[in-house]
Amino acid sequence: MKGAKTHLVITAIHEAGHALQTTINDAFLTIAGPCAEAKFLGTPIRSLGCQSDYEHCIAIFERLKSLAQYAAQYGDIQCPEPIQLMNSTRSRARRWVASPNNWRAINCIARTLYEHGEIDAEALQQAIGDSMVLGISPQLNLKESEG
Repeated sequence: MKGAKTHLVITAIHEAGHALQTTINDAFLTIAGPCAEAKFLGTPIRSLGCQSDYEHCIAIFERLKSLAQYAAQYGDIQCPEPIQLMNSTRSRARRWVASPNNWRAINCIARTLYEHGEIDAEALQQAIGDSMVLGISPQLNLKESEG
């Protein structure tokens, strides 16, 4: 290949990589919330009321499977079953949430949300910075919500 067609093929592959990563990250971010909630409450995800997050992730992975089946017409493309993708993404998100630095940041962000009801980009960066640089982790607890 040479010339403009080569550039188009390379660009298509490059952009497809971005699209796939973005899609997988969307699923990861969706399931990270329930993983954080489960860690905080000390309960399994399946016992939480986060069915819509679970369904959103499965829908993402169903779409990826559909796209992989379409792409398989043109090459050797394989895609795991959506439930396998969901399980591996949930495991990865669980490990990410449990990392001490990430858990500290999650707590700082949650504290800001709890105290102010919302968080803007500057406050988000401040909470993350405080947790990472200063090692601050203002733990929330359920007793606060009872008062």
